[in-house]
Amino acid sequence: MDPTPRERRVGERHVLGPIAVRWRLDDLSPSPPDERDGAGPEPAGLLDLSASGVRIMARTSTRLEVGDVTGISIRGVSGPVIVRRIAPSSKPGFSTFGLEFADPLSELPQLVHRELAHRASLPGPPPATPA
Repeated sequence: MDPTPRERRVGERHVLGPIAVRWRLDDLSPSPPDERDGAGPEPAGLLDLSASGVRIMARTSTRLEVGDVTGISIRGVSGPVIVRRIAPSSKPGFSTFGLEFADPLSELPQLVHRELAHRASLPGPPPATPA
């Protein structure tokens, strides 16, 4: 078996700059709030996005595993996501989370698609994205 994880992202990653997001939303999380690490939504930083999901940096959680479903909110638009990757961050106490949109027809992926289309329509070369 190939030890390299299969890439699930659709399209390129795009870095938008510092955008705060909220995640682990109560109404979308499968666990009751009293069983989670914190009370209510948690702050996170959007690292990059693609047509199929986002990568964020957030507080490390021992209760989240790959395959869990939770919610995320970007610019006030919320939707369900599936945790696909969890990796330690260079910032102590934080991890990076690769999140796939669980409902590609929900409002959240539509917001991302509009943002990506807007970026593609801007003149000049596309901004550099990290590998």
